[in-house]
Amino acid sequence: MDTAERHTVKYIDMEIRTQQQNRALHKLFNDISNHCIEHGIDQKTVLDSLKSYEVSTSPQFVKEVWRVIMHTLTGKTSTTEMTTKEIDQVYDVFNKFWSELTGEHFVFPNIQDLLLAQYDDHGNLS
Repeated sequence: MDTAERHTVKYIDMEIRTQQQNRALHKLFNDISNHCIEHGIDQKTVLDSLKSYEVSTSPQFVKEVWRVIMHTLTGKTSTTEMTTKEIDQVYDVFNKFWSELTGEHFVFPNIQDLLLAQYDDHGNLS
């Protein structure tokens, strides 16, 4: 008999969005973007108006802020397309934005910091 632990996975029968819905979403996003551009509504105005909504700041939201800055500065849509110089340029603007917003400076992680983070205050691997 197999000694490996067995797990049961239940799949919820949910339909994913259709191609038509996907096209409609992209059209909606483009329509809103074009309207905002035509009427001088910039990203800062949109972000300022979000203050009235109680939504926590998730890692996904932070990543989307990076993507907005990345696309604005480089025209690229994925970090996989970026050069090391572009990473530095986007990080500088990204960090300035978050520093001004939060009052904190967020250091770009390096390999040494990542390795040290594996240890507790007593030098033991966590």
